[in-house]
Amino acid sequence: MPLIKLLFKPGINKETTALADKTTWFAGNNVRFRTGNAEKIGGWVLDTGTNSSALKSSDGQYWGIGRSLFNWASITSQRLLGLGTSLKYYIQAGNGGSLNDVTPLRIGYTALSCGFEAQIGSSVITVNTVSPHDAVTGAFVTFSGAVSLGGNITANILNAEFQIQSIVDTNSFTIKVSAAANASDVGNGGSSVTAAFQINPNASTYSPPQGWGAGGWGGVNIGNPSTGWGYSVSYAAANVIQLWSQSNYGENLVFNQRGGGLFYWVLDDNNPAIFYRAQQLSPKNTNTQIGNVGVTTQYWFTDGAIFTATISGNTMTVSAVTVGTINVGATISGTGVTTGSTITGFVSGSLGSIGVYTLSTSSTVPSSTTITSELSACPTLANFVIVSDQSRFVIAYGTDNMGDGQQDPMLISWSDQENITTWNPLGTNQAGNFRLSTGSQIVTAIQIRQEILVFTDVAIYSQQYLGPPYVWGFQIMGNNISILSQNSVVVANNTAFWMGVDKFYMYNGTVQTLPSAMRQYVYENINLRQSAQFFAGLNEGFSEVWWFYCSASSTTIDSYVIYNYLDNSWSYGNTDGNSAGKSAGYVAARTAWTYSSLRGGPMSTGYSPSAANGSLIYQESGVDDGTTVATIGTPTAIKSYIQSGDFDIGEGDRYGFAWRMIPDVSFDGSNVTNPSCYMTLLPRQNPGSPYTVNVVPPVVASTQSYSNSKPFYGTQQFTPQINIRVRGRQIAMVVGSNTLGTQWQVGIPRMDVRSDGRRA
Repeated sequence: MPLIKLLFKPGINKETTALADKTTWFAGNNVRFRTGNAEKIGGWVLDTGTNSSALKSSDGQYWGIGRSLFNWASITSQRLLGLGTSLKYYIQAGNGGSLNDVTPLRIGYTALSCGFEAQIGSSVITVNTVSPHDAVTGAFVTFSGAVSLGGNITANILNAEFQIQSIVDTNSFTIKVSAAANASDVGNGGSSVTAAFQINPNASTYSPPQGWGAGGWGGVNIGNPSTGWGYSVSYAAANVIQLWSQSNYGENLVFNQRGGGLFYWVLDDNNPAIFYRAQQLSPKNTNTQIGNVGVTTQYWFTDGAIFTATISGNTMTVSAVTVGTINVGATISGTGVTTGSTITGFVSGSLGSIGVYTLSTSSTVPSSTTITSELSACPTLANFVIVSDQSRFVIAYGTDNMGDGQQDPMLISWSDQENITTWNPLGTNQAGNFRLSTGSQIVTAIQIRQEILVFTDVAIYSQQYLGPPYVWGFQIMGNNISILSQNSVVVANNTAFWMGVDKFYMYNGTVQTLPSAMRQYVYENINLRQSAQFFAGLNEGFSEVWWFYCSASSTTIDSYVIYNYLDNSWSYGNTDGNSAGKSAGYVAARTAWTYSSLRGGPMSTGYSPSAANGSLIYQESGVDDGTTVATIGTPTAIKSYIQSGDFDIGEGDRYGFAWRMIPDVSFDGSNVTNPSCYMTLLPRQNPGSPYTVNVVPPVVASTQSYSNSKPFYGTQQFTPQINIRVRGRQIAMVVGSNTLGTQWQVGIPRMDVRSDGRRA
């Protein structure tokens, strides 16, 4: 008989049986399709340069679970990475640079007076505040001005940052220090102790509401806004997980904590190695009275700084600088003040400087004039933020109305063009807001070509810049659609792809269902309660979109599905199901993703459930798993395989005997001298019969022309022929590897088969 070519269409097909479509692949893990051929995915390594005093441990693990990654560059080509976690927000400068904690402080809680109370033999300290702290378990607080409690608990121990361990009551909480108190620790830290509280984090996983009426009619709650039969949505803060959105405003960064405020981080061009904390863009509706009318405290925002000042005549007294840098020439904008007024005598780059400063002559105002902050209309609550690429507006979605504190999940607010501090809509600016009508809340937004796509829970809108007086126009492009999470949409090849409640979608001018050979496999084993964690990632180098999600039995990400938008093929993967759920050699334990040429390709965040923290990871780096925390620098082999559907021997009416295999496998990209993969043939009599395992001898690179150079990019050298003994009516083929340094790609193997005589 002629040699049988084992030629399969690209992609794994789980929408049918193994025999029904005998020309496709049927199962696999850690594989992709490139130019139509199946191959092992690339490796990954840790970002080992993230050691910093701001981190949880010296091996580069940060506090919390990574939830967002964002790349951008400064005008001096400094590469910056924003990393939002379930507990903090970091910024990294350059590949492998230190992670800098820029988590904002809560306005009004930056100098809360407090005292300490120790228990003999315990390292747990109770902190008592003079007024309600409004903190939550897991939040971070930094103390200053403390003195020793009298024994082991010294001032150096207390004047540091701590994570709140538990909430005792509205005026008390506990922390854990580095020493146990002794009998001499009877003090309270002195009368000058102050606490600066960072913004409260949300939950790391979704907790569905409990009690009568909490669930959807006839169904379950899901962790993301979706409506309709069987789904319900809760806007309670306790049910919102910690998610971030961000966009660069020039070389600075605007970001948002979902359900929280808008924050602004400014790169200090004079000191690019210094990373100050981000600050909240916060409205202060009180007015500063000038001169004889009286003087009151007012927060001003200027050049990336928030400072408290009083003004009388042309003299301004700065009493405190909360965060940021006040620069020479910073402008003060407001009713009654000449735009472009400058603060003279203030040293650029100084932080925390206080004193009396003389305003320029042009800023001298009559004693009866009232100055109102330009931030009076800035939202205090939002669910998502972006900066429009061309028109340079800061746009927030799901905001309160002009800072009134009442969040409307369908309201869109935007700042004046090229002016992050002006949100109050006036005839002299382009600030404004607009409420969408279809849906119960805005889930996310993403920029594509010359429009912004805005997703509600049931519709998709096109947002386009019109110019004054309407500024932005909104047109509904699709109704009765769904989207699973804020981060489950990505743009690739000028097309938006996203994951819905029960299927995949795409938009390239019109909304379309994305045909998927994995739909049934994914949606029959998925935990929709945790859908807020789900996210999409772009792998542009391989023309892929990855979606990461939780399987039905998991509350953390443990599964993924890949769509190749050039080959129109699908593949998938998951963990090996051991007790830890995130073993080495499996890619699925990821929580956030970004792709940028600034970083040389895709980056992700990994998660260690035992330590409840994570690390930065470079994807498509090498061919092995280099992220095993216990043995950093010692890679682990990636476990990968792919299994074909069942194909008949002959016409399927007789048994066949396969006696010779001619594999067609490339090892290009391997970095060891003896790369190899395994090939297994699985014959069986009928579709319901069990497979009989027949292991083919390892397929290895030929030693005749193979050199010791690494990586191996030579001609496709492999064992030219393998003798086998396989008997059956239909056969499935498995190709895979579990050895270090190996990269493989399957071509078109051939098999020599002869009739074995017996019929059914």
